[in-house]
Amino acid sequence: MKVLAPAKINLFLEVGEKKEKFHPIVSLITPISFSDIVEIEKSKKTEIIFHSKWEIPVDNTVKKTLDLLETKFKTDIPVKIDIWKRIPPGSGLGGGSSNAAVVLENVIQMFNLDISEKEMLKIALNIGSDVPFFIYKNLSIVSGFGEIVKPVNNYIPTYYFLLLVPPIRISTKDVYEQLDKKREFGNLTNGLKKIKILVGLLREREFEKAESIMYNRLEKPCFEIWEEGKEVMKEIEKMSGRKFFLSGSGGSLFSIFREKREAETIKLGDVAVGWDFFIIECFNNSKIKEEINGNNRNQNFARYKSE
Repeated sequence: MKVLAPAKINLFLEVGEKKEKFHPIVSLITPISFSDIVEIEKSKKTEIIFHSKWEIPVDNTVKKTLDLLETKFKTDIPVKIDIWKRIPPGSGLGGGSSNAAVVLENVIQMFNLDISEKEMLKIALNIGSDVPFFIYKNLSIVSGFGEIVKPVNNYIPTYYFLLLVPPIRISTKDVYEQLDKKREFGNLTNGLKKIKILVGLLREREFEKAESIMYNRLEKPCFEIWEEGKEVMKEIEKMSGRKFFLSGSGGSLFSIFREKREAETIKLGDVAVGWDFFIIECFNNSKIKEEINGNNRNQNFARYKSE
C-alpha cells in the first residue's frame, strides 16, 4: 500500500503561556500538495527505511508510532515501511508528524486493530502535537495542545502558495525556548476570533484582506535565533511586492495566491541562494487518501525556478 503523507502550512498560529510541559495554541492549518510517499506492507519482521537525503534519527516518529501500538495491544506488529522523503525535517511543514499519522491509520486498518477514534487520537497526540491534525487531513482549526481538531467542512476554493524551504533545520525546541525567554505570549481567545474571520475571507477569496489577519506568534522568536531567515523574508518581500509568512516554528516561508499563474510570475533573482522553491496548492482529504503509483510526479506541486 502506497499513500501520500502531505505537508502542512500554518495560516495562523497563536501561542499561549506554557502549562506544565506544553504551550496551548490556536491555529488554522491546511494540508498542502507537497508530500512524502509512504509504503506499508506486512512482513516477518519490522523494518523502517527512509529514502532521504536528510539524516533521520533512529528514534523517529514512525518508530514511536509502532512502539505505542505494540504496547497498547501487547503484540508484535511486523511491518516493512518505506518512506520516500520530500518534506525536509525541521522545516515547519510537519513531515514527521504526517508520516506518523499515515502509519498509525494504515497499520490499524491493515491489522484490524480494535481501537476507537478517540483512542487513536490519544495515541496520535502522544506521538506529537501535530499528529492529530494529520489524522483529519483537512483545513482545520486546531487548539488545546493540538488535540482539539475542528475541520472546516464548508467549501473553501482552491488556492496556491509559493513555498520557500531553507537548506537548514530549525529546532522547534529552541524557538519555543526563545518565546519563553521573552515571555511574549498571545491571547488565544482573540486568536480564535481572528481565525474565524480568516476562514470567511478564504472562502470569499479575499486574499489581500486575509493577509492582514494571517499571523504566526513564533515568527519573531524564530528570527531572533535565525537572522538569515529574517533577512531572506525581508528581501523577497521587497523584490516580489508580496507578503510572506513563516510556517510553524520555521523555517519555511510562504505567500498565498488566488491562481497558480500568479505565483509563477514572481521573480526573486538571487535571493535565498541554496533554498528550494515550490508552487503548491491547498489539499483536501479526498485527494490525499487515494493510493498512488509511487512516484512524486503525481503530486500536485511544481519545483519553481527563480529568475
